[in-house]
Amino acid sequence: MYVCERIHLRWSLSRYIAHCFLILKVIQNHSCYILFLLLFRDDFERTSLSSLVTVGVRDIQGEGFPDEFTGSADAVFLDLPQPWLAIPSAAKMLKQDGTLCSFSPCIEQVQRSCEVLQISFTGAV
Repeated sequence: MYVCERIHLRWSLSRYIAHCFLILKVIQNHSCYILFLLLFRDDFERTSLSSLVTVGVRDIQGEGFPDEFTGSADAVFLDLPQPWLAIPSAAKMLKQDGTLCSFSPCIEQVQRSCEVLQISFTGAV
């Protein structure tokens, strides 16, 4: 299993997924904050998950996910203030039967994301 995640201020989902699926190939985490990147790495090393989880600094909303992972993700998790900006890139990362999950607490986020989902995914929404 290969998972891409864009985390904002927490990494509990990555830790949970890695514990549940120890056969996990890799979790690719991206954050815009170098301080959090260092905290993530320390936490994953302390919990013996560093072989399952990689972290990197990248503006997923602006740059998208790295092209090298195109078509390889079983799942993509987004926790962003403007998730609709990352949805086209997330769609490219997913395998054909992959899953996209976006945490959006505001109805405005949901509405804008749904508009982009209809463009980026055939038969979605």
